[in-house]
Amino acid sequence: MVNTWLNCLKNREFIQCISTAQTFLIYVAFIFICIIVNLPKKAPLRIINPTEEYFTILQISDIHINMYTDLSQVTNLKEFCDQLPLIQPDTVIVTGDICHGRKNGIGFYPEKHKGDYDLYNNTVNECFNKFSVPWFDLRGNHDVDGVYGRKNEHMLVDSYLFSRMNAMDISTLKLRKGNTSALIIGCDNYLNAMISMETEGYLSEQSINKIISFLEGNETYKIVATHHPSMGIISDDKKYLGEKIEEHFGKKNPISLHICGHYHMDEMAAYHHHYFEAELVTLQYGKYRIIVLKNNVAYFGDFIIGELPIIPLCPGENVQQCNQTEIFIGWKVDKVEVYGKESLQKIVLSSKDQKLWTSPILLNESISVTVSFSTNQIVKEFKFGKQYLHLNGSVLNLKMRGVAIALSALSFCLFSIRIIGGLLTQKLILMKKITLFEHYSYASRSTLLLCLLVSIIFYFIPIIIGYNSFEISGTKILIYCGVGFAKIGVYGSHFLTHGYALHFIVIIILWTFLWTVCHSNRLNFHRAKLGIDTLWCFFIGTSVFYSFTISISIFFFSPLTYLQLLLLCVINYIQWFNQNKVLSQQQPLNENINENGFVQIEDQVQEEMIIDTQANN
Repeated sequence: MVNTWLNCLKNREFIQCISTAQTFLIYVAFIFICIIVNLPKKAPLRIINPTEEYFTILQISDIHINMYTDLSQVTNLKEFCDQLPLIQPDTVIVTGDICHGRKNGIGFYPEKHKGDYDLYNNTVNECFNKFSVPWFDLRGNHDVDGVYGRKNEHMLVDSYLFSRMNAMDISTLKLRKGNTSALIIGCDNYLNAMISMETEGYLSEQSINKIISFLEGNETYKIVATHHPSMGIISDDKKYLGEKIEEHFGKKNPISLHICGHYHMDEMAAYHHHYFEAELVTLQYGKYRIIVLKNNVAYFGDFIIGELPIIPLCPGENVQQCNQTEIFIGWKVDKVEVYGKESLQKIVLSSKDQKLWTSPILLNESISVTVSFSTNQIVKEFKFGKQYLHLNGSVLNLKMRGVAIALSALSFCLFSIRIIGGLLTQKLILMKKITLFEHYSYASRSTLLLCLLVSIIFYFIPIIIGYNSFEISGTKILIYCGVGFAKIGVYGSHFLTHGYALHFIVIIILWTFLWTVCHSNRLNFHRAKLGIDTLWCFFIGTSVFYSFTISISIFFFSPLTYLQLLLLCVINYIQWFNQNKVLSQQQPLNENINENGFVQIEDQVQEEMIIDTQANN
């Protein structure tokens, strides 16, 4: 469609271009506004309280061990284990998706294979032979998707967690050094990942109250660990985990850092009141995170396995009341120098353990850190106040439920107005002069009414969807979306969703469908073909998300699948009908032209011959 609009502009059909593209442009503008409004706020203000003791915590996420297709994940895990004796952390946190849960690339998604978990178990035990450390691992959606009940024989992950975390429970790990303590709160927010589109996990009100009670403790540091971000975990009252915690604590939030995984995206974080929430990229990309807890502040940095970890503690991003320069080096090194980029001042730092290096001279500016060890020398630069990169921070900070509802309502209103206008233009000729409605006058009443009916049905689906769960011995074992008695995608993952965002997608597809129908009826087959190709792209793109349900039953396909197939059949028939209609009209016309043309030429030749004969005589 973009090429079509560009061609329109070249041909100076500006009004027609705007008329064709205006709905799409309104959608794009609205999405852009939503993202801008939800861009990350300023980094939380963190006031330090100097402490001698500090904790070092390592995080890995989304290992996705799969012994059938790719063993590189195991290689990465082993290489990560090689870092343990060098860094000597106080604990390791694994934020979910331990195994991939799929034998083939595409197929029955909720497969669970004992061999994968045996491989994970053996590899971690090898880690302990190199450096013994508390191993705090959580479940992820790939570990539980499609397993119908916690007592199901396929729920293998429960037997392999080193943390021995109870299903759908809140577990903790406490660290202590002298008078300084750290509490790690691990949340198992899974019954089943088939939740509606505005959420990707579930925690009961009881579980959230348990988290809040832990946060009210007197530990120096409190780390919350989940697989999904806090704005993707919903509770009984359909409020997010992040919202519930902020409602309770307000600006006095005691969380030092919230860590999660799932998205496989690099440099992705969100700002909350007084703390960061940071997603970690998958271990498949060879990255891990170091968290340093010192001075009542949680610092973190993401590093490639084998890279020398360097984290400036003070000054840091929006860290206040620093009275010295502090640099954390992940490995033991011999010498650390810091060079001020503005003051051109060089200082040499000192250390008691060759890992935490300090100087009484404070450099509140961009710095260059030179680290020397053995025969190596490494130089790394840091911009003042920009310790962490948050290129995708808006994703975690965005409240998707509100945006989805707004997009759904906006698209429904615009689409309904245009369809009603298209219906009226067929009765009121003056309405055709309004470019907003004129285009839709080329679609039949039945086609317009069908699209309006579908948009209404999909608009009300989110209203009648509810969260349902089974209970066995008082324990919830499954949660999914249900419309009345129909269970939608019981064995699916969170991609098979039927919420407001799905309605917005449906409107886009219906709008493209009507755009194509109108151009086909106007006998503009080039643009109609472009629209059909676009509909096929939509179908192929969305089918990727639920292709793995083929092995279960076609019943578990999303309703969107059937809708798109229906629209493709209808538009291809309309295109075929219009093309044949044009051909059938052209054929007798051509025959008539040829016949008349031949007769006229023959008569003209005879007349010329008579004239020539008369002239000769």
